[in-house]
Amino acid sequence: MRGNPEFIRNLWQEFSLHRLIMMPAVVGILFLLIYLIHDSTLDGWTAKWAILIYFVIVYFRGTRVASESVVQEINGKTWDTQRMSSVGPWSMAWAKLFGSTIYAWYGGLICLGLYWMSYIEIIPDNRIFKLVLIYIVCGVIAHATGLLVSMLAIQKRRDFGRLQITFYQIVGLMAAVPGLYILLFGIADDETYKVLVWYDTVFPLIDFMVVTLLVYAVWALVGIWRLMRAELQMVNGPWVWLLFVVFSVGVSTGVRFLHPDIAPAMPAISLKAATGYVILVILTYIILLNPRGPSCFAGCDGM
Repeated sequence: MRGNPEFIRNLWQEFSLHRLIMMPAVVGILFLLIYLIHDSTLDGWTAKWAILIYFVIVYFRGTRVASESVVQEINGKTWDTQRMSSVGPWSMAWAKLFGSTIYAWYGGLICLGLYWMSYIEIIPDNRIFKLVLIYIVCGVIAHATGLLVSMLAIQKRRDFGRLQITFYQIVGLMAAVPGLYILLFGIADDETYKVLVWYDTVFPLIDFMVVTLLVYAVWALVGIWRLMRAELQMVNGPWVWLLFVVFSVGVSTGVRFLHPDIAPAMPAISLKAATGYVILVILTYIILLNPRGPSCFAGCDGM
C-alpha cells in the first residue's frame, strides 16, 4: 500500500470488521431510542443528543487517544524505532494526530450526520454546515493540543502513567472550550453575541469563529510538526513561535464580543491594550513549560 506508513499502520490497528460494525450499531441504537422517546420527531432535542454523543466519542475519548498516542509508543519501547524510520516529521505529525484518532472521528462523523438530519428542516443548510465545521475544528484543536502537551512532556521525561495522560487530556479539552462556549451559548441563545466587533468592523460571529478556529487548528498542527522535528534531532528556529505570538496578540486585541450599538461606548484603546497584554503574559508563561528553556520553545535545539 502506498502513502504514509504510520497513518496506514494506525488504520489497520483501529479498523477491524467488528469495530467497523460496532460503532454505527451502538450510535444508531442510542439515537433510535432517543428518537422513539421523543415521539419519533427530529428536531433540536434530538440534535442536542447527537452532539452529546459526539462530545463523548470525539472530545473525551478522541482527546484521550491523541494525548497518549506518542506516550504509548514510549511506554511500549517502540518510539525509538519509529524515530529511526524514514518517516519525516510532517508525515509523522499528521499521522499521529489523525491516525490515532481515526476511529473516534468515524463515530463522530456519524453523530454529526444525525445532527444534520435533526436540523435539516429547522436551520438553513449553510448555517448547519458552519456549525458542523466548528464542532469538527474544535475537535481537531482538542486532539492537537493534547498531543502537543504530551510531546512537550516527553522532552523532559520518558515514563508516564494514567495521571499524566489525564492531565494532557484535560488541557486538550480546555483548548476547545472557548470555541464551543461561543458556539453553544453565543450563537444559539444570546442575542448580544450574534455579531462580533473586530478592529471596529462588525462580523457575523459564526463566520469569524470558523475562520479563526481553522487558523488555530493549523497552528496546533505546526506546533506538533516542530516537536516532531525536535524528536528526530532536527533544529528549529524561534521564528515560528514569534509569529504565533504576534498572530495571537493581534487577533485577541481586536476582538470585542459586544453588540455594535454597545461597543462604541466602551473605551476602545484601553480595552484592546489590556486584552493584548493578558494574551502576551499567558504566552510568556507557556514558554516556561519547555524544559529546554524559553528561547527554545516547541523543540528548538539551537538557533
